[in-house]
Amino acid sequence: MKKINYLLLIAVLSVLIVGCSEEQVDENKTLINMQDNSKKTKFDDYLEREYRIPYNIAFDYKLKDSDKTDREMEYMLVPVRTEKAIEMANIIKYVCLDAYKKVAPNDFLKRYFPKKLRIIGSGPFDERGNEIIGLATDGLEITLYHINTFGERKISNTTQTNEEIRTEATKLYSRVIIHEFSHIMHHKVDYPQGFKTITDKDYLGGAWSESSEQDSYEKGFVSPYARKEYNEDFVEVLSHYVILTTSEWNDILEKAGTNGAMKINEKLEIVKNYMLDTWNVDIELLRKEVQNRVANLPNVDLTNIE
Repeated sequence: MKKINYLLLIAVLSVLIVGCSEEQVDENKTLINMQDNSKKTKFDDYLEREYRIPYNIAFDYKLKDSDKTDREMEYMLVPVRTEKAIEMANIIKYVCLDAYKKVAPNDFLKRYFPKKLRIIGSGPFDERGNEIIGLATDGLEITLYHINTFGERKISNTTQTNEEIRTEATKLYSRVIIHEFSHIMHHKVDYPQGFKTITDKDYLGGAWSESSEQDSYEKGFVSPYARKEYNEDFVEVLSHYVILTTSEWNDILEKAGTNGAMKINEKLEIVKNYMLDTWNVDIELLRKEVQNRVANLPNVDLTNIE
């Protein structure tokens, strides 16, 4: 039986499995099927109002064989339940889209955010048996998996409450969104080459999953996945910094030791300057906005589509 490595955040950072393409996004292209004559629901009206009209984003929660990737065809994937789709649509809008909208220039999301978001009830695994949480395709599409168990999965050997598990799940999926969106930005305008030389001798390619968190920290990486290659390293620094609390971030720096922390902070400084100088997005403001929204999520009605 294939071993399942659940990737929710617990007391420490977990491995993030994503797939990324090197192709750039076409900001003028739409992936919305205007010829879809299936019966529209109230939820579809919500998606039209909150995603398609303001951002030109197609939010796809209806699993179709024609849309499946080769990897997905190998698994008996199940569609997301409607109530879970509504919940996830509200979370992505509130935590991610609304946060960027508040701190980024006008039309930033409409121009650069992926044109399609897919959510699927179950999901595939990689060749090492790791559960794939999300992936990006061609800079145009982000897919999130295992949505039917979002916030419900019980983690063994923890004392987390249901609310804590839900919060960590929200942070994980939001981190995937930010991670993939950040790829699109650096594909559009590359970051300074100096970033690539800070830990250039310690990238592992496909063997990244064999690296422990502690070893990764000590070598100047915020996660084992960041050791895959420098583009993943860049977006991992950005997405982790935005999502993690000050206490969680400082915990990484402490575990990294003097040398590792120095390298992580050097990378972070490049990320901050790049986002501000290139995109006029202040990472500190984005971080504050995202984290305030995550903290306030228990007070938000995630079933509301009015």
